Amino acid sequence: MPILSLAPYVIVGSVYIWAAWNHKSRPQTILKPFLVPLLLLFRLATSGWDGLVCPGLILGWIGDVCLMGRGQRWFVAGLSAFLLGHVFYVAYAISALFPDLSPAALLWCLPVMAFSVRVLLRLWKKLGPMRIPACAYCLLLSLMAISGGVWFLCRPSLPSGLFALGGILFALSDAQLAIGLFDRPAARQDFLVMTSYILAQGLLTIASCLR
Repeated sequence: MPILSLAPYVIVGSVYIWAAWNHKSRPQTILKPFLVPLLLLFRLATSGWDGLVCPGLILGWIGDVCLMGRGQRWFVAGLSAFLLGHVFYVAYAISALFPDLSPAALLWCLPVMAFSVRVLLRLWKKLGPMRIPACAYCLLLSLMAISGGVWFLCRPSLPSGLFALGGILFALSDAQLAIGLFDRPAARQDFLVMTSYILAQGLLTIASCLR
């Protein structure tokens, strides 16, 4: 794998994380639209186009751009893009583990679903008309974390381990984002959300290149 092609993503991601930690909004606004395209270029340079991972990345980029807008319409558009992106990631993990699915590995569903339900219950009263979209998104996000974990449990390897970790970080990132939007944001909200998100997208993509 030509690891140097990952360097632009690492550099831009690191600068973004530094800006988020120091509450510098202008560099964040400038850099955010470049994050996922740089990761997509890395994927194309190392392993070419993938019909599941690459569309997932593109939809993630659309989600990033939409969430930079203001108002509920932009938020719903970003949420929808990420939701569709998760569908592609889930399909990729399922295709990787099939036909070695072990029923025992499905026990990984329990802690993931417990976490998702806990987040939904915390936000339920404040979600209002967003309850149904939030439940659908939470379900897809849980499926991504579950499929990655099950892939690792059924076929332990570096790619499956990285994908599982990426799925977990994605779930944590979006949970923190939702809590910040509908409940109380953390002191360094954007730093927590974007650090876990940048790592998640990177790990998912690297895993697909190593497979």
